[in-house]
Amino acid sequence: MTYKRNYVLKKNKMLPGRPNITEENPSRERPIRRIRFSDEEWDFATQNARQCHMHTGTYIRKLATGYRPMTPDPELKHQLAKARTDIIQLSKRLAGLSDEARKLILGEPEFQMEWFNAVQKELDFIDDLRRRI
Repeated sequence: MTYKRNYVLKKNKMLPGRPNITEENPSRERPIRRIRFSDEEWDFATQNARQCHMHTGTYIRKLATGYRPMTPDPELKHQLAKARTDIIQLSKRLAGLSDEARKLILGEPEFQMEWFNAVQKELDFIDDLRRRI
């Protein structure tokens, strides 16, 4: 397979929104379409694209097709990491115990209330996040 240009064919790898490379059509070239932006608009789009960890062109194309951008929420990451740590600590505490000791600990009302309160805080945070989205 020789082409006028140096294209690399990758099997089973499709780029979204781009035509496939075939022997008959080795080019991905499409007509160029232009959009005008003011400097402020372009800076705003570039800043939002960076927050979404995207290139500006990809971000604008996705917006045009109905994409709703979401920026990573550091508070959410922190809360999820904290919840994960709590679950790991609990499982480590219960791992070395016998079945009867686990039943005693998990059956204690104080432990159940402590666990319920911790889980309720996480659930409230997720509900608040869902309302914001």
